[in-house]
Amino acid sequence: MNVKIEIPALMVMASALLKSRIVDAQRVVGKQYFRELEKGNPVLLSDVKLEDNSTMRFSLSMNTEEFRGPLNFSAFRNQVIMLIDTYAKFLETEQEPRVMSDDGNVQHVIFVPVISQMQNNLNALVMAFEQRNNAEIRLQLMFVDPEQFVAKG
Repeated sequence: MNVKIEIPALMVMASALLKSRIVDAQRVVGKQYFRELEKGNPVLLSDVKLEDNSTMRFSLSMNTEEFRGPLNFSAFRNQVIMLIDTYAKFLETEQEPRVMSDDGNVQHVIFVPVISQMQNNLNALVMAFEQRNNAEIRLQLMFVDPEQFVAKG
């Protein structure tokens, strides 16, 4: 049985973890995270103590299959900053984010996208998560096809 996670609270927690581990961390530390993610290896973000005194482990992975253009640490860090900023602005609206889940209700994608253009390449970043068990959540930075977010005119 999985612990019920409120999506807005998860967005706040993910933003805080990404900010502290990648954006505000020393550049060499942020780059170490990026290099591991780039290789396809998940990284530990933090073990967080919850209100009931249990501990939840947060880890991070990244899917760059749909990323267009070169992805280096600076571009990655900028994408993370935009995601944090987009989440903050979205949460201020007090709307419920659109979430898509798999049939087993284990893997979820939060559709609050970051749309960016770098070197004439359009990219879209969303965050997915998987509650692996009662004590672990794997966050995933997922680049998706940006065309699904572009208005057809």
